[in-house]
Amino acid sequence: MMNLTGLSFCVLFFAHQHIPEIIYTALTRRQFDPYSFKNLWDFLIWCLFMTFIWITYKRNLYGTWKEKRYLGEDYRAEVLATNFTINHPNREIWLLIFCTVSMWIRVFYMLRYN
Repeated sequence: MMNLTGLSFCVLFFAHQHIPEIIYTALTRRQFDPYSFKNLWDFLIWCLFMTFIWITYKRNLYGTWKEKRYLGEDYRAEVLATNFTINHPNREIWLLIFCTVSMWIRVFYMLRYN
């Protein structure tokens, strides 16, 4: 589960590529369309993965932040697994399915228009 969270951070970095894109369009005096399908879809992907990160760190790792240096990684893994199985994992699984589907839609969109 923590590996998926790390992967989610990579997706967020991908979403932040719009900042240099905006700077580039400003320097070249081109038109930037913030409401295009691609940009709105990237924002949706960013929101989905950010929600997944918040849920993982807030709900599943609850009680292991302040004591991190005193607790071992094995104990933190047990806490994560216990909280994940107790706190309705179906919601997180559906969220991961939505994240995956949204990324595949983005891939097909890139293949179609690039």
